[in-house]
Formats: sequence, C-alpha cells, structure tokens
Amino acid sequence: MLGLLVILCGSLLVRPLCAQSTGGNREEVIRHLEEDERKAVLASDTAKLEELWSPMMIVNNPQSTITPDRQAILNLVRGGFIKYSRFERTIEAIRFHGDLAIVMGAETVEPIGNNPKAGQSVKRRFTNVWLQAGGRWQVIAARQRHSGVEPRQSREQNLFRSECGRRRPRSQGNARDIMAVPRQKAVRAQPCAVPALSSPIFSHPHAQRSSPLAR
Repeated sequence: MLGLLVILCGSLLVRPLCAQSTGGNREEVIRHLEEDERKAVLASDTAKLEELWSPMMIVNNPQSTITPDRQAILNLVRGGFIKYSRFERTIEAIRFHGDLAIVMGAETVEPIGNNPKAGQSVKRRFTNVWLQAGGRWQVIAARQRHSGVEPRQSREQNLFRSECGRRRPRSQGNARDIMAVPRQKAVRAQPCAVPALSSPIFSHPHAQRSSPLAR
C-alpha cells in the first residue's frame, strides 16, 4: 500500500514537467512563455532572454534590417536600443506544426533609451516562431512590423491646451434669450495655438526642471 502511494505521488509531481516538455496543453505552455518573454524584454532581463531565445534566433526587425543571431539581439538590449517603459502584447493566433509553434498578434510599446522612436507610442504586428528541442521551447525566429506611431505630447503642451480651452467664453442663457439678441457682425474665433517646446513659455529654468522631457 505504501509503495502504491509513493508511485502515485511521484506521478503527480512529474506530470506538470511532462506536460510542458512532451505534450499536455501546448498552447497554454506557449502563452506562458510569450508572457515570460514580454516581461523579460520590459525588464531588460538578458539572463532570462538567453533562456527563451535560441542561439540561432534571427529577427526581421522594424527598421527593415535583419538581426542575425541571439548575441546581436542581446547587444541591442544591453545598449538600450531595445528598451521600453511600456510593452503590451495581444496574442491573436497560435499554430503548431510538428515541433514548431507560430504565434501572431499585436503589440503596443513605448520606447525609451537609445531607441530611434523613444518618446512615442508604437503599435506593431509581431510573429514569433518557437522550436521545441530537448524538451525545451525557444524562439528561433521573430518579426515585428510597425502599424502605427502616435507622438506623445508633452505635459506642458497638454496643460497649455487645457488652460486655453477654459478661457474660451461660453454662451449663457436659454435658446429664446440667445435668439432675441440683435444680430451683430460675425467674428471668427481665433484658434488657440499650442506653443512648441522651443517657445519662450517653456524656456524658464524652473519649467525645464519640471518637464519630464528634461530628465
């Protein structure tokens, strides 16, 4: 009886490992790995990325060039070229073909550091190809393609726009009172221009220190 319990307990402990390496719900495993990779990229965790990325990994990157292997991609992470303050990923499809898993979907990132699009909100499409070898899944190929870039307005510009909006006069009274007002020559309202960051309104030393773009 005791021997049977030991065998049963052993099988329960081993089952999750077997499910991850040889079968079970493979789609769930890939979804967990995709989330692990997203978090590792966001945290610039190169040690974790070395586990998830194959040494032979190749990337067709958003700059329309090829990054040929894992080491080259890790160098971009260490150099601050692949660095984000925000990284969201939505998986739209997963397909399996033998020991290959193909993942496609959408991402939204906000690059920082030395990234060419630092300070912007970037929407892109992605494809990751995972290969299972030796009981372990790793990314062997990836592709990202920009589908839209939204410039992030500065805090000073947003504040100026909101203050300007509050200064605009609003009509008072009901519709009958407004209709009773004698007709006057129509005057076109002047648009409220938002100054650029180079404007003197933002050139004060205190304003520069408080600006998030000055950090």
